[in-house]
Amino acid sequence: MNFFDILKSNKRKNHFEEQIAIVYKELYKFIYSIIKNQNLAEDVLQQTLMKAYEKFDTIQDIKKFKSWIFTIAKNESLSCIRKYNREIPSEDIYLELLGGSSEDIPEELLIKSEIKEQVKASIKMLNPVDQEIIYLRYYYDLNFNEIALILNLNENTVKTKHKRAKTKIYTHLICTDASFEVAATVVDLKEVK
Repeated sequence: MNFFDILKSNKRKNHFEEQIAIVYKELYKFIYSIIKNQNLAEDVLQQTLMKAYEKFDTIQDIKKFKSWIFTIAKNESLSCIRKYNREIPSEDIYLELLGGSSEDIPEELLIKSEIKEQVKASIKMLNPVDQEIIYLRYYYDLNFNEIALILNLNENTVKTKHKRAKTKIYTHLICTDASFEVAATVVDLKEVK
């Protein structure tokens, strides 16, 4: 290996490390949310990083790095699940961000808990693709283009499914006699976070 090869290799490694530093925590959380096992999630993370590093030169638009590596992580996670013949975990993690702060009074905590359960039940009644779209959009704050790349769908299809899923959640909350305030909050799920 000559000097220029070493220099090129170091530059590639540094650029890869910079990109990973930006998404590392989110990537681990994403994998863990699928695997639901810390040791397996760490293994899948390592496999994902190795595959991504090997194929790093193939990515043509660095702006798509996040959705590219999340796609690799999703595929590796699903492979791991198939390998261990496990079921995909429940979507309990979807709305963990509804947890209360230390300033909340008991009544507010109870209301937040009730809202969380109602919205969680509404999300569970969606089909798996719609659940994943809601999950990626609001838990990982991915844009529609990134979600489309991860799920291998057209961006407009993702937007349509997202809008229909929100409508289904809203309707489900109204029909199950959930409070109007809960349903109104779901119309913009960002507020539910």
